[in-house]
This record gives sequence, C-alpha cells and structure tokens, in this order.
Amino acid sequence: MKKRKSHFVVVIILIAIVMIVLGISLTWLMNSMSQFCSDAQVLIQRAHYNNATKDLTLVLFNTGNITLNGFDIQMVYENQTTYSKEFKNMDIPTQDTETTILSTDETLLQIVVQSLECRNAQDLIGRNDILGLGF
Repeated sequence: MKKRKSHFVVVIILIAIVMIVLGISLTWLMNSMSQFCSDAQVLIQRAHYNNATKDLTLVLFNTGNITLNGFDIQMVYENQTTYSKEFKNMDIPTQDTETTILSTDETLLQIVVQSLECRNAQDLIGRNDILGLGF
C-alpha cells in the first residue's frame, strides 16, 4: 500500500515539474515575440485612387527595424461595410517599400494596413488623404 502511495506522489511531483517548466517556457516565448515586434512599424507612404480604372495604389513603407512578413489590408466604405484582403506573401524589408494595387470604388472611406506577424505594426489613412478621392 505504501509503494502505491509513493508512486502516486512521484507522478504528481513529475507532473508539477513539467507544468512549471512549460509555464516558464511559454512566458519566455511570449516575451521574445513581444520584444521582436516592439520595433515593428509600417506606414502608408502614398495612396492614389484612379477613377478611370477604379484601382487604389498603396505604397507601404517599413519604418521599423525588422522585416515584416504578411499584411492584412482593410477597406471601409461609406455604407459601413468592410472588405479585408490578406497578403500573406508580401514581405517588406526594414527601411524599404512595397507597392500593391487593389480594386475599389469612390465610396471608400479609409484604409487600414496591419502586419500579420506583428499586429502592433499598423497604419490608417482616411479618404481625404487618398490622392484622387480627397480634396
């Protein structure tokens, strides 16, 4: 009977040790990711709407200190609908630009660009700052 209790205690101690190590590892991993993304930033450098083709050209600039991989671009319209498009293969090296073209229309209110990898790296531009739509 005492052997069964001692085996049970050993198993409980091993499970506790595994849980502690797992908790420490996850904390370290999450801290590493937040430090990795702390220097991430994207800027909508230029936005131009072509009324003839109904295309929006965006020039995105990575102003941060790390390469950004993948982006989500959201377009918000006057009727409050939102269209979102992911660009998983769009990589922008640090201090570099990338140009993309989206089909849209003149009811566009704003554009939100967000990194898929580092969610804090994002920018927003309103209708009035889009060449061809604003003033």
